[in-house]
Amino acid sequence: MSDEKENKITPEFAEQFLKVQQEEIQVRKQELELRKQENENSHQYALASLDAQKEIYQKTPSERRTDWWNKAGIALIFLVVVLIAIGGLFYINKDDLAAELIKAFVITLLAGGAGYGIGFNRGRKYQKQEHEDG
Repeated sequence: MSDEKENKITPEFAEQFLKVQQEEIQVRKQELELRKQENENSHQYALASLDAQKEIYQKTPSERRTDWWNKAGIALIFLVVVLIAIGGLFYINKDDLAAELIKAFVITLLAGGAGYGIGFNRGRKYQKQEHEDG
């Protein structure tokens, strides 16, 4: 008989159980809302990223050439300044100093060109790998 009393569900227990279940349902609803918000945020970020990429790739070839000439213009100005400096040194009979400046310029030019070539090829290799991995 005492076993029967222990197995009976009391109204207080049932009420408490229902309260806990309702709280669990509320927590799960909140979790679902958070997941929906995370998905929406990820979606918005992906759209913004695609728009940025679209803007980059929509440049016409003439715009790309303009960008290149803007960058090359700085190098061209530097080259002209160095050539004027070398010419000035020859003009004032500082041939040794002019020769040293030419050596330094050639070494810098070769090192810069090699660095550019290495970086350019690594970039192409990375893009190829990324394209193949798709």
